[in-house]
Amino acid sequence: MLGKNAANEIANGRFIIIYDAEGREGEADLVLHVVDITHPNAVEQGRVVEEVMRDLHLEQKPVVLVLNKEDLLAQPGDGGGRPALPEGVEALGRGVVVSAVTHSGLDGLLREIEAALERVVEVH
Repeated sequence: MLGKNAANEIANGRFIIIYDAEGREGEADLVLHVVDITHPNAVEQGRVVEEVMRDLHLEQKPVVLVLNKEDLLAQPGDGGGRPALPEGVEALGRGVVVSAVTHSGLDGLLREIEAALERVVEVH
């Protein structure tokens, strides 16, 4: 089991921290799992986050998978040089592809968050 801050080092030396806005471990109604889809270890990092969520007993919480940095992915006709969607990313589940920089995909992300929270309200 992880400590109070629920941090776990990931392959590239970054950390993930899971807590709600008030800092109470495991009290959130929804988990946003954000993956940098341009990172070479994106799939591995995503799996590590899933393990951490299991360690924290968060597997029963709704999770919205956010695949960030869409603006840095290869686009049709751009001549290459930018990374493609990582192989195996579909193993993480259905995600919303967004760009925090260009704001593309944020409307879809908001719809996913609203739908997930509606399901939480229905259960309670």
